Amino acid sequence: MGVLQDVLTSLRVVRAFGREKDEHSRYVSRSGQTVRARVRLSLTEASFGLFVNVVTALGTAAVLFVGVHGVQSGQLTLGELLMVMAYIAQLYGPLEDERRVLPTVVRSVLAGRPIGTTTGIQTRDYLHVADVAAGFVTLAASDVVGGVDICSGTLVTLADVLRLIGDQTGQQELIRLGELGPPEDLGYTAAGDPAPLRALGWRPRHDLRTGLADTLAWWTARQEAYP
Repeated sequence: MGVLQDVLTSLRVVRAFGREKDEHSRYVSRSGQTVRARVRLSLTEASFGLFVNVVTALGTAAVLFVGVHGVQSGQLTLGELLMVMAYIAQLYGPLEDERRVLPTVVRSVLAGRPIGTTTGIQTRDYLHVADVAAGFVTLAASDVVGGVDICSGTLVTLADVLRLIGDQTGQQELIRLGELGPPEDLGYTAAGDPAPLRALGWRPRHDLRTGLADTLAWWTARQEAYP
């Protein structure tokens, strides 16, 4: 576009010196460079998304493999394994699958696009991905046997989380709570208990506000790198 604008603003000069073919060649060359750069950008972004999804799938598979072994050996009950998998599904932070709720809302808001959501009354026990990872490391280094909750121990509604996103981005009006009606899933009825994990020395580095700020910073940087 820059080349085209330059030529159009100096069209008389170009015609006076008979530079039409040269400028046409320059425009075609720059256009080709732009197309190739866009293709490389698309491939890079697609590869990055594939890498994130593969790592996430492998991590979930590893947890499930260990969990099933624990159930078979009697160290875990099936209910405890299902609870662990449910808690893992509620982690958030950098590298989260962009198709999930929080990344979808964050990306839309950062792009300045309004997005409709449910009423957000469903409750969740959100925990930043770094704190989840630290929890697994703490457990791996201990001799604890049996189920241990890796969680914040506090239930919050999705609406509260979305309002925090709106506050931190200054784009509250873009998040249209309730536009999609009530949710089908009301979420958890009780929070997990992080006391056993805390007794091993684990402490979360992020509360919900700082965790969301970290998440927003990561998605902002990614949107700037891949507009």
